[in-house]
Amino acid sequence: MRKAFASLMLMLLFAAGILFTIGIVFIGREFSLSWNPEKDTESNDNILQAQTVSIYKEDPTHSATQSTYTATKASSALTGFISTQTEYFLPKKRYIEMKNILQRPELPTGCEATALTIVLNHLGYDVDKCTVVDEYLPKTTRQYSLNTHFIGNPYSKSGLGCYAPVIKTTAERYLKAAGGNQQVRNITGASAHELYRHVADGNPVICWTTIAMLDTYVSYTWIAEDTGESVDFYINEHATVLAGYDMNKKTVTLNDPWKGKITYSMDLFEKRYSQLGKQAVLIV
Repeated sequence: MRKAFASLMLMLLFAAGILFTIGIVFIGREFSLSWNPEKDTESNDNILQAQTVSIYKEDPTHSATQSTYTATKASSALTGFISTQTEYFLPKKRYIEMKNILQRPELPTGCEATALTIVLNHLGYDVDKCTVVDEYLPKTTRQYSLNTHFIGNPYSKSGLGCYAPVIKTTAERYLKAAGGNQQVRNITGASAHELYRHVADGNPVICWTTIAMLDTYVSYTWIAEDTGESVDFYINEHATVLAGYDMNKKTVTLNDPWKGKITYSMDLFEKRYSQLGKQAVLIV
């Protein structure tokens, strides 16, 4: 009876979406229920004293989730707050069907712009890789930062490349010109598991690895003329589109501007992704 009453109080709290006042904060008890939250509605209040309430929910924005909500009581008052930490459980495998585009022959070093074009086409935008390079990609032949410009000429075999912030800028320029309403996110630093979660949600991810998953090392270092930062360029640097994964086989599937649709071992992909600084761009 007490458990049912506590569950009812918790459901009323979520329905109200406000602070609540309690004498005892569900000490030592766990409750489970289902509910349908608004997208991204979370509270992150500081916790002084806490007891955990585990809630399994259906969330239309993710494949499967478990959210752990913590009921708390301030030491000097009886005011309770709700804070949340979410862990996502992935489907065993997922592949997003999309048309692939090869960078060659036109763009022998234009993998980044080509990877972006693959995703833009998947989102319904009618644009080709050369237009992306010519009209939207920041380019320079000076020793600028790989975080601000593509260094060199993507139409040439001697071009170097660019990093995630440049592709974010390029995507934003294109979407503004095209009247698109998507958001471009530089999610550099995201774990491989986070990338797989985005794919599970139906969102392909532009990520930096190496050509054919070859080994890499820093081949050039310079001080950027535009930012003053020290810039490292990695041999075999390459941008591709993560389109699928298979947890059973431990593989990932890439829509690769260099190789086409191709599958690699998950371990090798994650190693190269990490070596290139865990760089990734998401358009949602």
